[in-house]
Amino acid sequence: MLGRKFGVSLAIFALSFTAVSSQSYAESARKPIPTLLIKGEIMALDTSDVSSIQLKLRDRYGFETPLYLNKSTRISQGNVDLGTSQLREGQEVEVQYNFDVNTAKRHAVSVALTDELPVTVTAPTTDVVVPEPVEVKAPPVVMSAPEPVVPETGTVTEVVAEVGEVVPPAAVVQE
Repeated sequence: MLGRKFGVSLAIFALSFTAVSSQSYAESARKPIPTLLIKGEIMALDTSDVSSIQLKLRDRYGFETPLYLNKSTRISQGNVDLGTSQLREGQEVEVQYNFDVNTAKRHAVSVALTDELPVTVTAPTTDVVVPEPVEVKAPPVVMSAPEPVVPETGTVTEVVAEVGEVVPPAAVVQE
C-alpha cells in the first residue's frame, strides 16, 4: 500500500514538473524576433507573385541575398513612403528583415532607399536673362580742413609748431 501511494505521488510530481518546465519554455519562446540589417544594391526584383515579391540584394562583399517583401513591408526614401514600383535595379538600399528559421527565408520589414530623391528637371529656356548692372552711388564725403588755432595775445606761453617742436614764447611774432 505504501508503494502505491509513493508511485502515485511520484507520478503527480513528474507531471507537475513537466507542466512547469513546458510553461517556462513557452514563455521563453515568446521573445521578439530580432530584426537584422543589410545594405547593398538591388540586383533583381521579381514581381510575378504579388503576395511575396522577391528582392535580390548584392551586399558589399558581392553575395546575393534573396529577401521577400509583403504588403506590410514599408518602402521609404527619407520621410517619403514609396511603393514597390519605385524600386529599380542598381539602387542602393538598406533593408531591415526578420529571418524565419523554419523556412530559411528573409522577410523584409522595411526597405530604405539611400539614394537621393530624384530631381525634377524642367525644360531649359532659350531666353538668356542677364541682370542689368546696378550702379551704387555713395553719398559725397565733405572734408573740411581744420581751422587754425590762433592764440590770443598775451595768454599763450608756448606755441606748438607744425613739426611737433615747442617754440618758446619769445619766438612768437605778435601782431
